[in-house]
Amino acid sequence: MKDKFQKLSLFHRMTMPLPELEAYYREKRDQEKDKEIKHIGTKRFFSHMLRFALFINRLCEKRKYVIIDDKRIINNKARVYACTHVGEIDGLVAYEAYKDQAYWFWGDVGDYYKKLDYFLVSLNGAIAVDTWDKRDRQNALNTAIKVLKKKSNVMIFPEGTWNITENKPVMHLYTGSAQMALESGADIIPVAIELYGDTYYINIGENISIEKYDPDMKRELTDDLRDAMATLKWEIFEKYGHIRRDELPDNASEQWLENYQKVCDAVNFPMEVLVRSIYVTKEDKEQREVQTVMEHLIPSRANAFLFSKRNRN
Repeated sequence: MKDKFQKLSLFHRMTMPLPELEAYYREKRDQEKDKEIKHIGTKRFFSHMLRFALFINRLCEKRKYVIIDDKRIINNKARVYACTHVGEIDGLVAYEAYKDQAYWFWGDVGDYYKKLDYFLVSLNGAIAVDTWDKRDRQNALNTAIKVLKKKSNVMIFPEGTWNITENKPVMHLYTGSAQMALESGADIIPVAIELYGDTYYINIGENISIEKYDPDMKRELTDDLRDAMATLKWEIFEKYGHIRRDELPDNASEQWLENYQKVCDAVNFPMEVLVRSIYVTKEDKEQREVQTVMEHLIPSRANAFLFSKRNRN
């Protein structure tokens, strides 16, 4: 017989080793997975307080944001705000900017469980998830669907991690955003975010309605969402991109990754975790397998054709 879940005091939680604390919250979410979503009005009230706190924090940190466009329509449907992801705090800036209460879909909370940030975001509405735990991912998805059916909103980063690539406006997306919209009837609002210096540029797109999609078309909807997010990102590049290709140094790719490594080190977040979190398509996996074979292949007359420039390209 399974032991009854024991809620722990705040002091106990604050003094627990992090792995045990993460396991505690996973179990807590599983025990509460069938609970009704309540206090939506209260969370909307606290969302105003959170945005004011974000505003004060942004001023103190001397960060700015610019909304270059906002094409969304606020209707009677719930909204899934699907945002691109460029760093640790872009979600904070975006949430302040688009001024609409939404539960934060927060992956791998980690030591934030012990910080004031988690408490404040929970008052606003948060859906925490351990992205490496299949049961927890399903519980989080189901919770998001229940929130949306209550006509509240959800903010999510469907790339799953920071976009550390130097040449992809938007990485491949996980299908969770599409699935929660299809199962709840919510609109999806694509949001592109880019950072130049200390200024975040935000481009909010048109509502994507699920009416033309069948319930089993989450991959098609995800692909359309990615196209919309990439278009919004490209519009930012066109208007605010400040370097030409011929101005890039020869080691631009290395510099890009080094900068992200410094950011990861500053917030104690391993780069390898970011890399493992990237969604890899079947085609990408097959290409990587071929590249791995090529790297270990010993050239001979029989396989020399594989090393020709035409076949490598």
